Amino acid sequence: MQTVDYTEPDDVIPQHSIIGLQIHGGPPSEACYKDIAIEELP
Repeated sequence: MQTVDYTEPDDVIPQHSIIGLQIHGGPPSEACYKDIAIEELP
């Protein structure tokens, strides 16, 4: 299920890179990820 479709408008920021998972700022927290699948969409 596609959850986001975003194109970076700032040409200074690289458009291709590694894939990173994040947790947003705030108090100390922990994020867990499981069974992540990456597929090219048509």
